[in-house]
Amino acid sequence: MRTLTADMELARRFLLCLVEAGQEWSVLIDEIAEDSVADNVAVHVLCLLQASESLRPFELRKSIAVTSGGMTKIIDRLEGAGLIARLAKKPREDARGVQIALTRKGSSLVESVLVALAPQIH
Repeated sequence: MRTLTADMELARRFLLCLVEAGQEWSVLIDEIAEDSVADNVAVHVLCLLQASESLRPFELRKSIAVTSGGMTKIIDRLEGAGLIARLAKKPREDARGVQIALTRKGSSLVESVLVALAPQIH
């Protein structure tokens, strides 16, 4: 067995925390949200939007390995749950101008989950 450096051990612990937090995040979202919307990709989208005012679907897809159609389905699901909203910047027929942002409900949900998970990260 290879001996890990201190940095490698820290990285290993970090990765384990991420996996555990991801599992707990999904459970917490399902408990807090009215509809079951939690999966790893949806969680990723919510976290990205929490850190930004708004993003275009293309910008979300750059960090998530899904097709354009897959991203549309995720956005539709999260929008249906009232967690995100489409903000049209161009005429409605031109989806390229659409920005995606968290709603108050979505922001509150993400904040609640982060508060619940924060003590476990230390």
